[in-house]
Amino acid sequence: MKRRMLALLLAVLMLAMLTAAAFAEDTVLGVYNVTGPLTVLNGTKNGSFYADANEFELNCSGLTGEYSLVLLLEGDSPVPTDGNIQYIDQMSIANGAVKFTLKPKALKVGTYNIYISTTDEALKKVASFKYGTKPPFELGKVNDDDYIDSRDALLVLQYAAKVDGCELNATQLLAADVNKDGVVDSRDALLILQYAAKLIDTF
Repeated sequence: MKRRMLALLLAVLMLAMLTAAAFAEDTVLGVYNVTGPLTVLNGTKNGSFYADANEFELNCSGLTGEYSLVLLLEGDSPVPTDGNIQYIDQMSIANGAVKFTLKPKALKVGTYNIYISTTDEALKKVASFKYGTKPPFELGKVNDDDYIDSRDALLVLQYAAKVDGCELNATQLLAADVNKDGVVDSRDALLILQYAAKLIDTF
């Protein structure tokens, strides 16, 4: 009897360990919610999610001054510290433009913001991204393509106006509710249009 109980207990423990290992292997981290003049250079692209990405290109134009400084900071604080600097670099500005290749030291789950300053201009946020597991939806991406644009806003307006044949599934409804008030309406469509026109950079 004791042997049977021990064998059963070992079998349960083995099953639990195998299940935990399977879940650990399925966890893929990557970059998503990329904003601003930022391009992801590596990783495996799946829609707007880049699995295992860790290299970026930042292209900024309309700058004044002789030199530009770039800071890639972890978290939402614009104040650089030993703990939040992921990348820092400086280069000359040519014809009002600068291009940086950003290689963060060690990405972990969270939000990252990129700031630029020049010899003439104060530090300002120009881009951002998130790092983590692929989200089930992305705010504003209602029609399931890679972009937030006027087509997403149109779909939201059609749904809000109850146009025949315009249905949104549960995931699309979550993506459409960009102001997070629990209702998909014209206010969400307006915010999506403002985002697409670069009048706002976040929802």
